[in-house]
Amino acid sequence: MTRFIGTVLAGFILGAPASPWGLARDLHPALAVVAVVLGSLACAGLVIFTAERIRPRWHAWRRRNPTRRAPGLGRTPGGTSRRARRLFDKLGAPGFGLVGTLIFGTWGTAALGAAMGLPKRRLLTWLAVGVTVWSTVFLTITQVASSAGD
Repeated sequence: MTRFIGTVLAGFILGAPASPWGLARDLHPALAVVAVVLGSLACAGLVIFTAERIRPRWHAWRRRNPTRRAPGLGRTPGGTSRRARRLFDKLGAPGFGLVGTLIFGTWGTAALGAAMGLPKRRLLTWLAVGVTVWSTVFLTITQVASSAGD
């Protein structure tokens, strides 16, 4: 039981790359993937819950202080913000869940998705799919590499 909980915690902190940790702790591969997915979803849920609480306050502050900008966050018309929005519209929740978990990790993908206003249910669903896919890929690579060394 402690091996499973340790793998859940590793999934919470590391996301999908934590699946080899479960193998190292002598968990069955399927159980290691389940533990990592549970930990990653707990992480994503915490981030999304926090972002939903902060986002309205951020928007209210921006409405009260329209001329103040944080350092380095100035945007040119039609520049970075429009390109990011087009990319977001093109990828949507599936892209964030599948590609984002590999590039940004679970924490980053959940924070970006929540900041962009993705519906939390869709975001969590696609994060679960992404973490499951990448955990399985990392687990398979680890098993192939360890069996090649034997």
